[in-house]
Amino acid sequence: MLRNILLAPYFYLRKIKYSRMVKKLGWKQTVLDFWKWESGSKTNSVYAIICDGAKKEDFDTNDRSLVWLLNPKSSDGCLNIGCGIGRVEKHLHSHVLEMHSVDMSEGMIQIARENCKNIPNVYFYVNSGDSLSMFQNNTFDIAFAELLFQHVPLEVIKAYVAEVHRVLKPGGRFICQIPTKQKYGHMPRELCGWMVKGEVDELFSNFSNVNYNSGGTNEFYHCPTVTK
Repeated sequence: MLRNILLAPYFYLRKIKYSRMVKKLGWKQTVLDFWKWESGSKTNSVYAIICDGAKKEDFDTNDRSLVWLLNPKSSDGCLNIGCGIGRVEKHLHSHVLEMHSVDMSEGMIQIARENCKNIPNVYFYVNSGDSLSMFQNNTFDIAFAELLFQHVPLEVIKAYVAEVHRVLKPGGRFICQIPTKQKYGHMPRELCGWMVKGEVDELFSNFSNVNYNSGGTNEFYHCPTVTK
């Protein structure tokens, strides 16, 4: 409790700082600069940036992912939003029909394409950061966004969810992690779109079913599985 009180002025000033940066640079450039995703994108440093100091060989062997909670099938067309350097694709591609993966970081996508260059059913795209305009309506059976939404503003999360609803087939399913206010409330919403549960319910109100009991929900994230 005392720690939170002592840190409150720091977090308040940081919110002001990044709110001003967003107004000056736009959210996308501010986020890229904040998380340093383009720094050293052709070296091992990118693995340290996005995986708490892990090296490439450690990262490549890690097959953990939310997507397994969707029980992917060999007939599924799968969408990965915020794919990073293609870690999940290396492990999931043999379990689905196709994987289509997007990220707004050109550096990440370059590495992802190199990592998966010998996998014929995986496709990577650089996107705007909030749109899936390269895909037609009713395209995918399953979709997921893992460790993404704590890195983008609130309005970007809303835009992505609307896009997911558009590109999923009827009956298609989506799983993601929405940062909680409890753990991320100190972050400016211009960089991290944290929500309380009522906001998450409203976010997915256009979906036919919302299930919070898939196994991914914890104090850091709301983790709904939703069905179109």
